[in-house]
Amino acid sequence: MNRLTRQSRLVRLALALSLAWLLVSDVAGWVYADAAADAALLAEGEARQVIQFNPSAALQKRIFADNFVPNSPEFGLTVNGVAYTGQRAEDLGTGHVRVYYVVVGDWANVQTVERGAAGAAGLGATLLAEGEARQVIQFNPSAALQKRIFSDGFVPNSSEFGVTVNGVAYAGQRAENLGSGQVRVYYVVVGDWGNVQTATRGAPATSAPASPPRLNVETVVGGLDTPWALAFAPDGRFFITERPGRIRVVKDGQLQPEAWLTLDVVESGESGLLGLALDPQFAQNGYVYVAYTAARFQNRLVRLREDPATGKGVFDRVLLEGALGANNHDGGRVRFGPDGKLYWTMGDAQNPSLAQDTASLNGKILRLNPDGSVPADNPFPGFYVYSLGHRNPQGLAWQPGTGRLYATEHGPSGGAGPEQGGGRDEVNLIEAGANYGWPLITGDQGRSGLVSPVLHSGTQATWAPGGATFVTRGPWAGSLLFVGLRGQSLYRVVLDPANPRAVASFEGLLQGQYGRLRDVVEGPDGAIYLTTSNRDGRGSPAATDDRVLRLIIE
Repeated sequence: MNRLTRQSRLVRLALALSLAWLLVSDVAGWVYADAAADAALLAEGEARQVIQFNPSAALQKRIFADNFVPNSPEFGLTVNGVAYTGQRAEDLGTGHVRVYYVVVGDWANVQTVERGAAGAAGLGATLLAEGEARQVIQFNPSAALQKRIFSDGFVPNSSEFGVTVNGVAYAGQRAENLGSGQVRVYYVVVGDWGNVQTATRGAPATSAPASPPRLNVETVVGGLDTPWALAFAPDGRFFITERPGRIRVVKDGQLQPEAWLTLDVVESGESGLLGLALDPQFAQNGYVYVAYTAARFQNRLVRLREDPATGKGVFDRVLLEGALGANNHDGGRVRFGPDGKLYWTMGDAQNPSLAQDTASLNGKILRLNPDGSVPADNPFPGFYVYSLGHRNPQGLAWQPGTGRLYATEHGPSGGAGPEQGGGRDEVNLIEAGANYGWPLITGDQGRSGLVSPVLHSGTQATWAPGGATFVTRGPWAGSLLFVGLRGQSLYRVVLDPANPRAVASFEGLLQGQYGRLRDVVEGPDGAIYLTTSNRDGRGSPAATDDRVLRLIIE
């Protein structure tokens, strides 16, 4: 290979790293073909780069016939003045090669990066005219930096977002405000990208143990019919709602044969008996709060009471009704927040416009006092609405230590209009009075005054997320867990401690092993409890379904 050809390839790889260096994957990391070798690489730095390309026949011979030399400058890359060399090469066949790098740096705020096609029309066309490719970096800047960009004005070619690749400096050409602290910055990089196909970043070594924790799952009880919510009592019992209308109790590991209480509900599609929460003072007052779909498809929140003489439930009072119900999109999660208020998620009842209608309870997260009155500090005085612009939120979880509220929400799942495109299930950071955009925006879309999600499933995957909880102990302490119905998985989110809207890592677990999963709760014993939903008409139930599962993380 002559010197000019080699330099050309080095430049090509170096420019590719302007993509690889800034990319953060939506998953926890690349699936390792050689875990031991990758673990050794990860121990050397916080991230690894993978560049996949089609080398010339001569270069392929150099790698695999003459043997690739670790730390060889043949694949040297310089980023921000720091030189990196290829650590390992992998032959993928048909001329495809992966080369691994170890890069140490701060990746916390970077979320996505895209490469545009040269000469493409639309957004960034002017930038593309200046070079062969564009880089897009989306991240959450500090409040001061955001003010610098949008209040004081972003200056094109500003070194504020400068990046150096192979000794060449590139400056931010344009910034775009996506709302809620999210920013895109555009770069133009001139160079030959023809052979570069993919570049991905692995999970930080500091957040991933050399050996993943072992997950042990056991069945606590079976024979349930579409359990929807689970909540523990102070005496160790736990309560379960079954969508046909029964509230069941598990005591000393045994499902009690008789229902604690049976309610008259409308079970059709996704409607029926849904969320359940026990009063923080349950040991003293015996109050249990449940949400269900009543006659004429009206969603209702009621308070029940345990009769100390019989140990059974009795009706106490209706707290809130008037929210429209439907076969689908009934929301239904009921949880007490650390503020002592009761929160109830409400779907759009298959009418997307209701989510933006401030006079409607639908498409909202509602907040009320335990007696059913409106809290004086609600963001809209005299109204139950805490946040709006929701499609079908079904999970609520408060982060320990900060009290921040996160919610899971079903995104569009096919059809016309705003439903088109599928996927885009969401994890949102909920703030009082905020508008989360449905049906005006979904996924990565942004608009002034609307809040984009912290995390979403993209357009090719569907989680159909259910319940959510934070883990307070063990190897996963601090993680946000939620479950997926269509995704048939337990999902784990590690949030950036310095930025509540940034995701440090994300992974799916138990995929397909137990079918559809509806709720997840951390038990008083530190175990994680899951409920299946395989008898809801959309699953494939096993003989013992539906079940409560107990997950131990070792």
